[in-house]
Amino acid sequence: MSPLAKPPHPAPYAALLTPRRADDTKPRSNLSSSSSFVSPSPPPDAASPSFLALYRFATRADRLQLVLGAVLAGLNGAIFPCMALIFGTAIDAFAQADGGVDRDAVDRAALEYLLLALALFATDGLAHVLFCLSAERQMQALRGRVFAHMLAMDVSWYDRRDAFELASRLTGDTVKIKDGMGQKLSDSIKFACQFFVGYAIGFARGWDVSLVMAAVMPVMLLSLRYMVRLFRKRAVLSQKLYAEAGAVAEETLGAIRTVASLNGEKRAIDKYQERAALVETGNIAISKRSACVFGCMMGSVWLMYAAGLWYSGSKVARAEASPGTVFQAFFGVLMGTISLSQISPNITAVAEAKGAAAAIYETLDTTSAIDASKEELGDKPDSCAGRIQAVNVDFAYPSRPYVQILNDYNVIIEPGQTVAFVGASGGGKSTLIALLERFYDPREGTILLDGRNIKTLNVKWLRSQIGLVSQEPVLFATTIFENIAAGTEEITRDQVVEAAKLANAHTFIMSLPEQYDTLVGEKGVSLSGGQKQRVAIARAILREPKILVLDEATNVKISRKLSSRSVGSERLVDSATVKEVSDDTAEGKFTIVDALEFSRPERKFFITGLIAAGINEFSMPCSAILISEMVASMTTAYTNYQMYGLQSYLDNLSSDITIYGVCYIAGAVVLFFTNATQNFCFRYMAEKLTSRLRGVHFSALCRQNIGFFDEKTNATGALAADLSTNATKVAMISGDSQGRVVQAAFTFVAALVISFTTGSWLLTLVMLAVFPLLIMGQIIRMKHVRHGNVLSDELADVGAHASEALTNIRAVVSMGLEKSMTKKFNDLLEEPLASGRREAGLNGVALGFSSFIVFATYALVFWYGGKLVDSGDITFAKLIRTLMAIMMSAQGVGSAASFLGDSDNAVKAGKAIVAIKNLEPPIDSFDESGLRPAQLEGKIEFKNVNFRYPTRPEVSVLRNYNLTIEPGQTVAFCGPSGGGKSTGVSLIERFYDPIDGQVLLDGVDTRELNLNWLRSQIGL
Repeated sequence: MSPLAKPPHPAPYAALLTPRRADDTKPRSNLSSSSSFVSPSPPPDAASPSFLALYRFATRADRLQLVLGAVLAGLNGAIFPCMALIFGTAIDAFAQADGGVDRDAVDRAALEYLLLALALFATDGLAHVLFCLSAERQMQALRGRVFAHMLAMDVSWYDRRDAFELASRLTGDTVKIKDGMGQKLSDSIKFACQFFVGYAIGFARGWDVSLVMAAVMPVMLLSLRYMVRLFRKRAVLSQKLYAEAGAVAEETLGAIRTVASLNGEKRAIDKYQERAALVETGNIAISKRSACVFGCMMGSVWLMYAAGLWYSGSKVARAEASPGTVFQAFFGVLMGTISLSQISPNITAVAEAKGAAAAIYETLDTTSAIDASKEELGDKPDSCAGRIQAVNVDFAYPSRPYVQILNDYNVIIEPGQTVAFVGASGGGKSTLIALLERFYDPREGTILLDGRNIKTLNVKWLRSQIGLVSQEPVLFATTIFENIAAGTEEITRDQVVEAAKLANAHTFIMSLPEQYDTLVGEKGVSLSGGQKQRVAIARAILREPKILVLDEATNVKISRKLSSRSVGSERLVDSATVKEVSDDTAEGKFTIVDALEFSRPERKFFITGLIAAGINEFSMPCSAILISEMVASMTTAYTNYQMYGLQSYLDNLSSDITIYGVCYIAGAVVLFFTNATQNFCFRYMAEKLTSRLRGVHFSALCRQNIGFFDEKTNATGALAADLSTNATKVAMISGDSQGRVVQAAFTFVAALVISFTTGSWLLTLVMLAVFPLLIMGQIIRMKHVRHGNVLSDELADVGAHASEALTNIRAVVSMGLEKSMTKKFNDLLEEPLASGRREAGLNGVALGFSSFIVFATYALVFWYGGKLVDSGDITFAKLIRTLMAIMMSAQGVGSAASFLGDSDNAVKAGKAIVAIKNLEPPIDSFDESGLRPAQLEGKIEFKNVNFRYPTRPEVSVLRNYNLTIEPGQTVAFCGPSGGGKSTGVSLIERFYDPIDGQVLLDGVDTRELNLNWLRSQIGL
């Protein structure tokens, strides 16, 4: 290791044998030899932060928006139950003592509905926009701060954590935090106010009616609470086990050459499917309980209807209240109760946001023992001579404290020396480099640079004096130019070219199509091993380090060239796609029917679920009929009683409401069983389908040939992301969604039959004109409720960059790339922020519209219906039947349609899975055909081989290449980087096939041999 100050000849190597971990005379750990391979325990779970702590990055503008948004959300929730007051007033307007209609009161009610619609449009839309904009800005600040802080953490911190998991937290977990502190908090405030105001109206207009209805509420609340707990348990289980399965997939796909060479594809598939099966089994067990609880909750809703309507009818039958008054109380409590079912998932989301924030904020609050981000700490000497000294150094890795690597180790390396550290694996060669770079500090002893303890030096300055090239050099997914220039500032193209020439990389770079602007792909996949190494050496040369470290960089030609060349005052320490298939032919077709085909083994569950779904959906038109009949009966009986004073009218009402109450109780019992059956059958189907599709998808990926993974669109991260989401997307349009289609169709037909036969055909036609708008409003509302926690496409690039930086943290910090990586990360965050702003505005308008259209329809119906009743064209009973039937059918159809709102994404995901499944690889490791010779001699022949990589068809790697390797012969492939050395090995392994010519094994073309047998004969 010496500054190469133009020595007359290359300096002799001083071979220093590094001690094996510790002196053999000292006692070792009493753990077995396998102990050193035990993974460190994960960090303990962080405490959940307080609610206000979520807003630690809120600016003054953010706080102002949050306060204003909270006020508007509260107003929106308070306004909504006021419709009960208007509805009751309108009913009384049709129940006049003279038998007529109070047109003024009806028109006033219609106008009030319209004003209510406008108020809801403004408050709902603005509240959503304000909360979401504030949350988007805070998430941008949080992500940027956390990423920068992670890069500042010492390497030992990463040893105890999974870098892929850290990267996913920056995207997935922050989405949860954003929703919990933004949209979900807004909805929580809104529904909380709706609950309190609804019950206030109910108790004000009929305290006894409200108490009777509230008696059923504990059953609903307990059911809801238990179901939310089960959902949370299912989510935690799925997240944990699918994360393990995802780690298997990412590890397999990221090392696919190694896996393929070992015939390990099927073992990896089995390992992946084992974990997916655990998720399936656990979730199905949970689904049995959640289905029963869901049935109980839906049945209790009908019990509430029964209790409220029966008691309300009894009050009217006793002439203690008007129909309008009791229905004001009934609908007030009903809307307050409904808000509880809506507030629960939102409060859960806020709680999940706190949980997600715990690990994020714990990271932020953790200080680094070795922090290179603090420019002001440590000395920055004006010069560096390069004398390195290790004095009595003891060291064990923090993640393996029981395995001592260095014991009382001493070494001195003078300026001008070139030194090679030699020794057995695990002897401490790379450890010395890590200590010199201050990735770690020794437990005892000191490392000195020019007589200074390196702990007293500025960390970034220290690392800037060292150039490190590893055996597997790290290249980032950008251009060759940017890879060479990484870690340096204000570098010209000429300087980059000169460094490339010194590293013997310029020639092969100029042969590439885009030359220095060529994208190297993930981990430099488009370059050969030697080419990547040359680029890394050029990068080290450009930085003009005082110490150049080659960690097992075995390219002798490069090492010697650098050893005999002066570059400043350097010193040398040597230590021995998914491929796009978007066309219809390749991708094929995928529909809901295809999803059913994948679920064929569960067809009995599907049929049972469909029958239950049909019965369940019959409940909506039934409820519409019962409510409308009760309203009509009460209004008619009360009007006649007022007109004629005959008690018989009220007595008849008592018998009617008893019948209606019994119908509701019977319906509650039926709905308990049918909802539980539907929920379990479709959940069972979804879990089976998700597990099956994940297995099919991963198996199809493992089957693909190596050339498939060379495509830049088929990066490991992208493939793993598709694997984790596509199956879930497809499952969303199977089972439950198909049941909802049946429900929607049944509801719509039933509503039309009820409206045209027992209602007003005129009013039905008017409502059908606005029916599409009603459905659209319901779709928007339901999608808003269901799809808050979605990882946007714009975050994909952010996640990829974070993953690249954090998984290569040693390279990043050794080159001082923290600032440039953070800047790029923050630049990438601008697109999600801009997208979030656009989405907030559009969703705000859409949500406002969904509230507006419902109440605007009420206004239209009461205005036009009042005219028809007043003119004698229809009765009030027909008006109510038509209104209830159409409105409830719109709610049912809209709810069902919202579950199909992701059908485009689901179909696209299904097509991607089918495309990979049907993609026949030219080199198929699953193909059992081919010769399996009983004996192998080992003669290898290349005959007139021509080869180009599929990703670089314009670059010829081998031209008419011929070679014979006899059995027992030892052969070394030699040549410049990119000359075809690794290509020859790849052709023998049949990672690729030659374009022309043959590769023969014992005289047999390798293409005729069974692929698994062939690879089992080769050790790579």
